[in-house]
Amino acid sequence: MNNEVLINTKKDTNIAMIKDFISMVFPATCVSCKDTVNHAEKLICTSCRAKLPVTDHYLYLENDFKAKFYGKLPVKHAFAYLKYTTPSMVQAMLHQLKYKGVEEISSMLGYWHGAQLQQCKYMELPDIITFVPLHKSKLRKRGYNQVQGYATAISKTLGIPVQHDILARKLATKTQTKKGRFERWQNVNEIFIAQNKSVIQDKHILLTDDVVTTGATLEACGNRLLEAGARAVSFAAMATA
Repeated sequence: MNNEVLINTKKDTNIAMIKDFISMVFPATCVSCKDTVNHAEKLICTSCRAKLPVTDHYLYLENDFKAKFYGKLPVKHAFAYLKYTTPSMVQAMLHQLKYKGVEEISSMLGYWHGAQLQQCKYMELPDIITFVPLHKSKLRKRGYNQVQGYATAISKTLGIPVQHDILARKLATKTQTKKGRFERWQNVNEIFIAQNKSVIQDKHILLTDDVVTTGATLEACGNRLLEAGARAVSFAAMATA
């Protein structure tokens, strides 16, 4: 064994020991119920995961999530992994992701949803996966795009490339939480632009987001992709109301 391998092995061992020490002093807690979780459970306890309101969208070509876009734009497929209500464990978990810096929740949900989508018998696999972009100012403030890990995990699970730069947000917008459908549509309809149009041309693109209520954001982004020459658009979300 050469010196470089020995150094890397020692480094990995030290990192593992530090992580074990931290977990003893500051035990990890479930992002939903706040109870202590073991090493195998990681972010969410077994009990909470079993109670998650997982949808059956992957079983049906026409589902209540896809129905949000009827008459607005042609959507090839639409899947949400969880059903979102307030208050709920899903709300608590996604609050941790968006506002408490627990970025790992994004990829965790992406791997779970990706595994579910592997079982979808009717799905025409997309050519590219991308995600709803944040404005640069919000990205700097938060430090990460909360959807990127989700998109990347689905990409790895399905073996489809993820593309980071085919959509951009021109303007920062205020929260959509208390807006009605028309106000949400008005708030986002003109703020997205398509980039790298040569990459978009004649491609089936799976666009991902976190929580979808009216679908105004996905509708706006989907329209930009279709206008830029995409052959088809599909949507995947962590949760839908």
